[in-house]
Amino acid sequence: MAITILSQIKNNYHRLSEAEQQVINYCLNTKMIDLKLRMIEQEVHVSAPTIMRAINKIGYTSFTVFKHELAFADSSANDYAPYESVEEIILNIQNDTQKTTANIDPNELNDIVKNILSAHRCFIIGVGSSSGIAKFFSKKIQQSGIWSNAFTEHSPISNIPFIANENDYILIFSLGGHEDYVTEAIFSSAIKNVKSGLISGNSDSELFQICNNSLVASQSTPKRKRLRSRLQLEVIADILFETLLLKINTRYRLG
Repeated sequence: MAITILSQIKNNYHRLSEAEQQVINYCLNTKMIDLKLRMIEQEVHVSAPTIMRAINKIGYTSFTVFKHELAFADSSANDYAPYESVEEIILNIQNDTQKTTANIDPNELNDIVKNILSAHRCFIIGVGSSSGIAKFFSKKIQQSGIWSNAFTEHSPISNIPFIANENDYILIFSLGGHEDYVTEAIFSSAIKNVKSGLISGNSDSELFQICNNSLVASQSTPKRKRLRSRLQLEVIADILFETLLLKINTRYRLG
């Protein structure tokens, strides 16, 4: 039974949206027999339907059965092996960073920067673990004199198509690019000629196809699939911000 639930999580984890992954991550790290839906909602900041979608995608229709099997799962029987040395950790990060920087298309980068600088308002989207990146990036460009706001919750993101217009720009940080409501918001905004850019680790998503520009982060197969690093999204965010500052300074020097 223990192997079954851990194997199901491993085999289906890639199907989960970022918010759904946060649900499963929390459950894996807690594994309490008395775990309640309300507890997950409060700790992970997600709705009950999101929790149930995550559990359904793993292969369970009952939250009670899911939490009981997980509570008694033997974590030593899973396949989430740790790295074998510090050197392996460093090498993995170095390789991912080199691939990320090498794969950045200067034209895509410059187009995103140009759109940010010319936009009346910038809507920066990030959900789950990517929300922190979105908030920090939004704050930094605000300090550079650009109107920006971070959107990290379901309801505000879904409302963007009703308030954005063709003079605005939307930038999304999403490692997987599989949040349905984000995709719907960008699609509805695109109908109104609102441009958008995507910073993601996945080029095989509907969101990737919808956005006007995109930059893809390298992501090697993690040792622990339930803990995927957003480091490479941060690398691109830093490059994007520094390029933006360069353009601002150049514009200022030229008068």
